[in-house]
Amino acid sequence: MRLLVPFVCVFPLLTACATVSPRYGAWLSTAVDFATIIPPETLRRDADNGDSQAQLAYSIMLQYGLQHIASNPSLADEYRREALKERGLVTGAVWSSGAAKTSSHTQIVSTTRDQISEEQVEVAEGCARALSEGAEGAEILGMPACGSADNFVRLQSLWRRATD
Repeated sequence: MRLLVPFVCVFPLLTACATVSPRYGAWLSTAVDFATIIPPETLRRDADNGDSQAQLAYSIMLQYGLQHIASNPSLADEYRREALKERGLVTGAVWSSGAAKTSSHTQIVSTTRDQISEEQVEVAEGCARALSEGAEGAEILGMPACGSADNFVRLQSLWRRATD
């Protein structure tokens, strides 16, 4: 499971291109989407295998007892802490073909691996909290909960199904 960010990665050898501020893009609620639609056993397997997005989503699932799993706030905290751990670097090579009369070259590029920031966790948890409280119009870090009013309504439907 990988986070889809609102830009194209031009270095296909890398598993992550950049850490993008959650103030941009509709992917703000990805963890909530995952927590409401991915089967718990799949999400837990991915979380236990070190996938930071799965760890954050599974922590939300545990916090709110989504998809018929028992609520477990202390275990949710453990998965949240794991999601925030530094992942180290991914290194890859990028080859550039030479333009007319220039030579081609290879460049080594390193970037962080699936890094989740405190701000991203705050946004995901704020979205989940707003959905659990039915707080349409709530704001997180000065923006609409879950990215937009339309996305909030879409997620409300998923949330209801995951809590039935």
